[in-house]
Amino acid sequence: MKKTILYISLLLVLILIGTNIYFLLPRFLEDETVYIAVSGNMTPGYIDGEEMRNAVELCIDKVNKQGGINGKKVKLRVFNDRNDKQEGIKVASEIAESNDILMVLGHAWSTISIPAGKIYKKNGIPAITGSAMSDAITKGNDWYFRVVSNTSFQGDYMANYVYNILNYNSACVIASDSSYGTIITDSFESKAQSLGIEIKNRWNFNENSETFDEDIAKIIFKMASIENPGIIYISGASEYTVKILAQLRQA
Repeated sequence: MKKTILYISLLLVLILIGTNIYFLLPRFLEDETVYIAVSGNMTPGYIDGEEMRNAVELCIDKVNKQGGINGKKVKLRVFNDRNDKQEGIKVASEIAESNDILMVLGHAWSTISIPAGKIYKKNGIPAITGSAMSDAITKGNDWYFRVVSNTSFQGDYMANYVYNILNYNSACVIASDSSYGTIITDSFESKAQSLGIEIKNRWNFNENSETFDEDIAKIIFKMASIENPGIIYISGASEYTVKILAQLRQA
């Protein structure tokens, strides 16, 4: 439900921006339809992608029933980037080559939004993400926007929470080497050290490693040798951190 509300709010922001930009783009003036692209993992059965698409379509239906944008109907074009970087670049290129797409909703992940953003910036196509949080997405790119906090803020917030609410003064860190994992962890460590939290050790892991389970097992083995490791801070995509939590519990 929260995701549905998020994407509906996102589309409303998109429409407000689109109304202003619309008349600045001559190629759209003669069209009777406004096309908006949405890109994420739209593979059948992938719940997050289905929720994203359903929420956007729900809002578009409402807008069209109210007369559209200045009398022009809004239609959605759905692109499946499969949460894959190379596929995301391909999708962004297809969107950029289309002469009738006004703007983009997406992508879901930072690893895709960053390279896709370079394409949108080059071609002057506005994009808004409702979930990708890497600082690098919007930094230096006036064409990419987000409606969630960035990773640096979250890293700072977590360090404050660990110290002031959970009352820990030491921590061990297990971090993804992805853009998201690196930025949020660097922010956490920087804030933690300024608060007086001792970082006992940090281990990085590759989410796409063919030996992921073995890599994590080695990290946990090394962590077990640390006296009073403190709180264990894990950063990365949820499907990988869940596996790490499972291994920690088993150990």
